[in-house]
Amino acid sequence: MEKIDTKKYLPFNCISPNLLKNPDFPDFPFLSGTGFFCYFPPYEYIFYVTAKHCLLKDSEIEIYEYLKVPYSNESFEEPPLAVVFSEYFGGKDEENLNGYEDILVFVVDNNVNKGELKILKKRAVALSHQDDVDEVITKLCNVNGNIRTIGFSQPSNINEENNKSTLSEHEHTSITDVGNKKKLIMRPRSFYGKIKNNSTFEHRYGFEETNWRDEEYRGFSGSPVISLVCEPHIYGGISMRIIGIMLTATKSRGEFLSINIATNFISGFINRELSLSSSN
Repeated sequence: MEKIDTKKYLPFNCISPNLLKNPDFPDFPFLSGTGFFCYFPPYEYIFYVTAKHCLLKDSEIEIYEYLKVPYSNESFEEPPLAVVFSEYFGGKDEENLNGYEDILVFVVDNNVNKGELKILKKRAVALSHQDDVDEVITKLCNVNGNIRTIGFSQPSNINEENNKSTLSEHEHTSITDVGNKKKLIMRPRSFYGKIKNNSTFEHRYGFEETNWRDEEYRGFSGSPVISLVCEPHIYGGISMRIIGIMLTATKSRGEFLSINIATNFISGFINRELSLSSSN
């Protein structure tokens, strides 16, 4: 049987590193996990989803001030051309009013210029209906199915004195000198594993038996968790579904949250906007 190259089905363009401005090293951003751009068809609002624990969370002002999500996920020069967000929401699990979920959903400002909005529309990946996601997850759990994630690994060899790093054999992110400027080189990585319905928390699932060979995951919090679904009636026979958001990981086990939690927040935002439009 011919081996399928699954990487060509993975939406590498939708992901971005969470770049945070470091007050102690203003010339260098630092990485804190991964996020991804998405939309909920047929609506054209664009959102950026990540894990809440990746970001500074003492106050709303700090998140807006320090989070710098670049329009391009290939390279980054200081100062950054950062995506403009109009608001964010998340954290609260509306199905469990006593609990909180480890996610944030940012809304891309519709007032950004058309060129920048066009870039993000090409990068954003479509979210499936919640019932479809539940069906895919249930089937995967029943067959011990494969799942995948894509993200940006965080360099482990940054010198604390000058915040510089070099690109080692196993690391795909570095800060280098280009002329008289500093450039952050970012290369996305992917790995796969088995889904496990063994979490002690609602809406969460295990990510185990992976093919990751490095010591630590470093930087994959907030990454999209992906299922490749066989659908013979479509071209290529395989479709891609975002089913979750990576939250935690150790060398032996990761855990992700169902994307439906983020989709619920997004649906609430869209309903609010439609209601406001109809009342004007």
